[in-house]
Amino acid sequence: MVLTATHHVSAAHPSTLGGRLAAGSARAVVTFAGQGVAVLDELAALVAQRPELAPGVALGTEVMTRVAGSDLALEAGAYRHGVDVSAWVLDPDGAPDAAYLRGAAVAYPLSLLAQALLWRALWADTLADAIAAGSVLAFAGHSQGLLAARLVAEAPGGEVTDALLAAHLERAAIQGLHLSAAACGRSPMAAIDGVPFARLEPLLAEVNAVAASPAATVALVNAPARLVVAGPPATLDLLRARLTEQAAREERARRAGRRGGAPLRFEWHELAVDVPFHSPALAGPLAAFEPHAAEAETWAPVLGGEGGVARAQFVEPVRWDAVAAEIAALGADWVLDLGPGTAVARLTAENLRGTGVRTLALASPEGRRVLTAPGAAPAGRDITYAELVPGVVELPGGRRHLDTRYTRATGRPPVILAGMTP
Repeated sequence: MVLTATHHVSAAHPSTLGGRLAAGSARAVVTFAGQGVAVLDELAALVAQRPELAPGVALGTEVMTRVAGSDLALEAGAYRHGVDVSAWVLDPDGAPDAAYLRGAAVAYPLSLLAQALLWRALWADTLADAIAAGSVLAFAGHSQGLLAARLVAEAPGGEVTDALLAAHLERAAIQGLHLSAAACGRSPMAAIDGVPFARLEPLLAEVNAVAASPAATVALVNAPARLVVAGPPATLDLLRARLTEQAAREERARRAGRRGGAPLRFEWHELAVDVPFHSPALAGPLAAFEPHAAEAETWAPVLGGEGGVARAQFVEPVRWDAVAAEIAALGADWVLDLGPGTAVARLTAENLRGTGVRTLALASPEGRRVLTAPGAAPAGRDITYAELVPGVVELPGGRRHLDTRYTRATGRPPVILAGMTP
C-alpha cells in the first residue's frame, strides 16, 4: 500500500473561522471524543461525502485483519464476526450488530479510524494552515479520544501518514483486546447527572463499605455535576438504591420544613459498555498491555494524559472539568471537537461557559460548514463572566456607587424589584 496522507490543497477564505485560524487572529484547541455513539454510521457518511478517504478505510481493514490473526486475538475470540471495515462502511446495515461494534477490540480502532479520517479531511481543507500559523495550541481527548489526540500530536505538522496511522490503529486494536479481558455481562458503568462529586463521595464510601470488593469508583468527572461511576454491577445497584433513598429522605425533610434548599435529585443512565473503563479493576490488563504502550515525541501538548495515555485509558479517572480549565488557561478562542458525535462538545461547552471560549462540533456537517463558510462563525470571543462582575466607581465629587453593565446602560442604580421589567 502506498504510504500517503490526504494532500493539503487549498487555503481558507479569510472571512471564515478557518481563515482566521490560518491568519493567526484566532487560536484553538482540538479535542476528540470517546466511545458511546454509532461511529460506523458517522464514518460511512464521511466517506460518502469525501471519497478520497476510502483508502484510509482499506488501511483500517488491513491493519485489523492482521491483528485478528494474532494469537492474542484468536485466544480472546473478539473478532468472531470479522473485521471487514471497508464492507461495513459501504453497507452499514449489513455490518455486525451494535454489541459487537461497541466491544473494545472493535470500537477502539474503529473510533480512532473515524477520527483520523475526519482529521485528514479537515487538515486538507484548512487546519494545515492553522497549524503552520501556530494557531493550534494543544490537543485533548476524552477517554478513548486520547488515542486520536496522541496520533495527531505525533504527526509532524499534523499530517497523518498511512504508516503512522497503521501503527496507531494496531496499538488501539491490541489495547482493545487487553481491555476486553475485563468484559462482563452487565454494564459496569453508569452516568449520574445532578450530583456533584462532593455529594456523591460519602454515599459511594458507604456503599463500598458494605459491598463485596472490588469497590466502585468515580471513573469520569465530565462536568461538576455530571459523573460516571464504574464497578461491579451489583455494587452499582446498591449505589443507585442509596441515592434514591437519600433523595426521598431529603424530599420528605423539605416538605416537612426541616430542610432548606433543593433536595437531592439525580438521573441515572446505564452505559452501553462491557468494560469498567478508567477504574482500578483494569490494573491487570494495563500491566499486560504496557509493553505496547511506548509513546513518541509530540509537536504539541496533549492535555489530560500526563501520566501516559495507556494509564489514562485503563485505570485513571477522566477529569474533563480539569481539561476544560487547562483549555481556558491556554487562552484559546475556540475548541474544535472532532467527535465522534457531539455529546463531548456539549460537555466541553458547559465546562467553558463564561470563559470566552467557544466550542464547535466538527463531527456534524453543520459544524464543518461553520468552520469553512464565510461569515458563519461569530467573530471575537464568547461572553466572559469576568466582564460582568460588578465594580465600584468613584464620581468626581467623591461619591462611590456600584458599577455594572446595567448602570452604564441606564445611568440608574442596579435595583430591580420583583415584577419589574428591566
